Amino acid sequence: MKILGVDTCLPLGSVALIDDKSVLLSRSWNSPKEHISKVFEALNSILGTGKNRFEPIDLIIFTAGPGSFTGIRICLSLAKAFKEILGNEKIGTVSTLEALSFSFLNEKTPVFVIMEGRKNKYYIYCRNRYEVIVKPKDLTIQQVIEEIENIPGNLIVTGNYTSNSEIGNYIHSSNRLIEKTANTSIALNAALYAAKYGFRNSLEPIYIRQPDAKPSNKNMAD
Repeated sequence: MKILGVDTCLPLGSVALIDDKSVLLSRSWNSPKEHISKVFEALNSILGTGKNRFEPIDLIIFTAGPGSFTGIRICLSLAKAFKEILGNEKIGTVSTLEALSFSFLNEKTPVFVIMEGRKNKYYIYCRNRYEVIVKPKDLTIQQVIEEIENIPGNLIVTGNYTSNSEIGNYIHSSNRLIEKTANTSIALNAALYAAKYGFRNSLEPIYIRQPDAKPSNKNMAD
């Protein structure tokens, strides 16, 4: 089964193609302001430009967040466009947190994913091979530490937090937290995750934190 993965939710964008869990091709770029042009360059590089280039692809997996607002919109706009061309059965999504966790899900130790969010908060997610231990949340650093403390035993910690930050220093000071770097191609991880654990048919964005804007109570008829 050939699966194409696409990610523009994080600063390091990527596209990857797998076949029965073997990596065929992978492209990545570190130009978040150029995600739109770079993702099409990567798709053309991997698939070519012929009108039938998507026929051999059984499934296309897009990341749906969390991540940058613009990056999520780009990824899901692509997903909706491809759905119109290829049909709903060939399109799916996974979260960036699920994709980040995949690098270490073959290990017996649970994986705790930490992603830097906005306003000094973090997105977190924890699972082992077949069980979600902590569902995606948007927390302060103290709340993240409390979540970690509530899970017994060793934990693999991965994500995109800053190493010399408060959360990074906490991880380095703990004897039971094993810090590991995930595969930098989130698109590759997303495709592999979907092949093994499944995916969503929904093309709605995954926004864990509440939006900053509040609905107005003003009567629009005034």
